Amino acid sequence: MLAFNGMDVHVIDAQKQARTPLEKGPWVRPKVPSKRRGRKGTRRAWKRKHPPHQVWRYSEPLDVLIVANKTLVITPRQAEALRHAVPKQYAPDPFWEK
Repeated sequence: MLAFNGMDVHVIDAQKQARTPLEKGPWVRPKVPSKRRGRKGTRRAWKRKHPPHQVWRYSEPLDVLIVANKTLVITPRQAEALRHAVPKQYAPDPFWEK
């Protein structure tokens, strides 16, 4: 269990939190699965049904979510920033183990 300043810490990815505006991500061309992996029909037919597209992703939140003054919900990037922000003298390594 992770803890910081007497509060439980839950590290949840920004894509799973889904609380920020969407941003355009990369342009992706889906990989055609092989027949052995279960593709039905020809490669050409599969490509027609699965055209290239733009991926939409949630942006990294700038704030931390606090639930009931007991739980912090942060992203992995925020967890790393928090880990590097706390001086070593106050936090043994790993600093937030209970």
